Amino acid sequence: MWLYGSKSDDIAPVITSQNPHIKQLGAVLLNPRARSIMMMRNDLREAYAQVESKGSRFESALINAKQEAENAMSQISGYDSTDLTLLEIGEDLRETSDALYSTMSSMASKSTDGKARK
Repeated sequence: MWLYGSKSDDIAPVITSQNPHIKQLGAVLLNPRARSIMMMRNDLREAYAQVESKGSRFESALINAKQEAENAMSQISGYDSTDLTLLEIGEDLRETSDALYSTMSSMASKSTDGKARK
């Protein structure tokens, strides 16, 4: 069912892209907690989050955010400058990006300071 889905039960397959999804499903099946989540919720992303390290999830989220921001920038000509809601969303994104960078920079400085003392 996870590989092909079921038309009669209207269930979509969780494998939509062979390369990453088959590897992820394999890792999920080897982890009891992730396997239980997969069986109960049929959600590969949620189940794989139990297997994947926090560092790997952070890296993936950061790269995806950058790509999505670049995609939005490439579509800027479609922005309706009278839509103040989108401007507010842009401001929220800027604030989040600033906070993210500031936190990462602070953590990197502490990491570097700790290595220098050893």
